[in-house]
Amino acid sequence: MLWAMWCPDSFEDTHILRTLVGKYEGKPVKFIAVASAPVYHSQTLGQPAQVFLDAADDSTEFKTATAAFISSTLAAQQSGILPIAPYFDLRLRLMLNPAPRLQPGAGFGERADWQGAFRAEAETQFYGVPGFWLISDSGAVLAKPFRGNVYHPHGAEVHINYTFSDVDAAIQALLH
Repeated sequence: MLWAMWCPDSFEDTHILRTLVGKYEGKPVKFIAVASAPVYHSQTLGQPAQVFLDAADDSTEFKTATAAFISSTLAAQQSGILPIAPYFDLRLRLMLNPAPRLQPGAGFGERADWQGAFRAEAETQFYGVPGFWLISDSGAVLAKPFRGNVYHPHGAEVHINYTFSDVDAAIQALLH
């Protein structure tokens, strides 16, 4: 299965992105898909645990895991599951989890102040995905993030915080 490397919730949410991309084609709205590697569950790719967080960029283990993740994600794009070319966040730098037990090892490299900036406030999930952020061309956040959909709970309940209609209504309001 092409999506086996993604969390099931992110896979389920791709229908929202596919519909938005189709609806806004040719309009002054652009979408950026961020493919975040399974940094806390790299074994789903058959790779060593924590390889995306702990291995150095030039290590064979990191290069192998990176190639597997990129290949799987591009296959999902080619099949139509992912409607646009993704940006690859191989070390989860955009949504880095601040929990002390989930911090990266020495191979992660230097950490910048902006790392974790796209992790929503009060996020409780490992990765903080799926989610949608509405951002201006200048980088200003235009609305609170749409986040926290749980389609496949791990001992919890299904919880849907937003739908296509919610994201679409926010975009429509910003365009008018």
